[in-house]
Amino acid sequence: MDNLPWKIPTEEVKIGYDMALNPYHDTWPSELLQSENASFLTYCCVILAGDFYPIFPFISTSFIGSMIGIALANPKPSPKIPKWIALCNMCIFIGVILFILFGDFDINFERPTLGYYLLLLGAQLGAMNLLLWLVEFRGKSQKFGDHIIVKYFRRWGVIALSIFALQIYSLVPRAILNPLTSINFMYEPITRNNEGWVFLFAAITVLFYDLLIWLWGKVNFTGSFEWIIGKISRKFAPNRNSRLNFDRILNNIHWIDFKGEN
Repeated sequence: MDNLPWKIPTEEVKIGYDMALNPYHDTWPSELLQSENASFLTYCCVILAGDFYPIFPFISTSFIGSMIGIALANPKPSPKIPKWIALCNMCIFIGVILFILFGDFDINFERPTLGYYLLLLGAQLGAMNLLLWLVEFRGKSQKFGDHIIVKYFRRWGVIALSIFALQIYSLVPRAILNPLTSINFMYEPITRNNEGWVFLFAAITVLFYDLLIWLWGKVNFTGSFEWIIGKISRKFAPNRNSRLNFDRILNNIHWIDFKGEN
C-alpha cells in the first residue's frame, strides 16, 4: 500500500497542518496523506493499514485471543493456563526490552513499530491473564460478569470488530456540532489551538457509539462483521447457534468457572 500512486500533500497543506518538517506525512499511511487522497479505496486502506490501530498488525492480537479462547473451551481446561500465558507474556516483554535497547521502538499513534506493538500486546495479554486468575479460576465469574460496569463494557465487546472498522462513525458528532463553532472540525485536527474541545468531543463520541450499539442491538447487530462471520460459520457448522442475541448476551448468560474442575 505504501507504494501506490498517492497524491503527495503540498508544502502549503503540510504547513497548515503544522507538519511541514515530518517526512512521515509524505508516505502512506499518514493522516494528512489520507485527507489529500479521499476516496473509498483510501478508506479501505486506512482500515487495513492506516494510522490508528489498523487491522494489520492488530488482527494478530485477535488471533492470539482466539487461541486462548480455544484452550479455555476444552471440557477440562488446564489450571496451568494462566501460568503458561504469564510465561508467554514474560517472553514478549523481553522482546520489548530488546527492541528498546537495540531495535526500532517508538510510542506513537501511527502504524506501530514491532517493538511498540509487542508492548501493547503484552499489556493486553497481561490484563486479560490477571482477570482469568482473579475471576474465572477463583469461581467468581457470575458476580463479575453481571456487575453493571462490566456489563457496560461487555456491550461494546459484542461487536468489537465492527466498532474497530467503523471508526469513520466518529465524524458524525463532529458533523453535527461543526456549525456551532468557527472551527471546521471536519477538516482541521483538534490541536493545541483548540484543546478545550478534546474532552467534549471524546465524551460526545462515546455517547454516539453507545447510541449506535443500543439501536443496533435492537436488531441483534444484523449486518455487522460479527453477524457476517456468524453467517459464514453456520454454512460449515449448521447446528451452531447465533451468538448475537443482544438480550441473552447481556442478561441470560450462565458463566463458567474453572475452579475445582480439574
